[in-house]
Amino acid sequence: MSVAQAVEYFTLQRERLATPTAKVPLLAIPWKAFGDTVTTLTNVYKRPGALPQTPEVVQLELKRDREFMFIFTFVKNIREHSDFDDEIKAADVIWPVLANHAGLSKMEYEAETAAIKDVTEKLQGPTCALHVTNLNLSRHVNQLEQFNNDFSAKYVSRLDQKYANKKTGTASAWRREAAAALNVFLDGVNSLRGMLTDASQLAATDEIITLANAVTAQYVTIVNRHLGLTATKDDDTQKPDVSNPPPPGGNGGGETPPGGGIG
Repeated sequence: MSVAQAVEYFTLQRERLATPTAKVPLLAIPWKAFGDTVTTLTNVYKRPGALPQTPEVVQLELKRDREFMFIFTFVKNIREHSDFDDEIKAADVIWPVLANHAGLSKMEYEAETAAIKDVTEKLQGPTCALHVTNLNLSRHVNQLEQFNNDFSAKYVSRLDQKYANKKTGTASAWRREAAAALNVFLDGVNSLRGMLTDASQLAATDEIITLANAVTAQYVTIVNRHLGLTATKDDDTQKPDVSNPPPPGGNGGGETPPGGGIG
């Protein structure tokens, strides 16, 4: 995994895990340590002005921003102006996902990419998918996902190309620090599961593990290539089977835990 891909990976982990982690006070210290390493890694690797924009990147950025704003504005207008109860009900279910990321167009590129991934996954998930369909937004959600993937691929490629002939020892060191910090955090989550008695906190630790495995599954092909593992012919096209993933933070019977092996 390149440093640019690692930045995106760790940013997405931080984006997804923030909400359930806030429900478990005992995780505050390792969580802050992980967040600090991700921030430093991002700042070291992508300094302001270090990567001049090109027309292609600008257009891809505009496409995903416009698609998100269309969905955002459409759902907002349904909630405020529709005369049909079924439309309002559908919009009310979808709205929290969108409202939580209302300012994503002002985010740094990696953070916005992670935020849009979070939005599209939730809108395509079991809670929202039917309501998205009922509002005839499925095509727009799919386009948002595609535009975000296109932007990410181009942006990461340009970062890798820009830094291909430069020393990236410092960034690589912070990539390893972020991987280590993530594993410390996830080890803490696993340890707490046997100690907590509060039902809401226990549920939060389960959610953290589920989300961490889901993010890792998105990047499993990249991680495996970085580790030099044998890939099958269909690795690039088949979604990895994560129906029974190993617990994050542990050795998982030989599987690669989130963060581990990314250094």
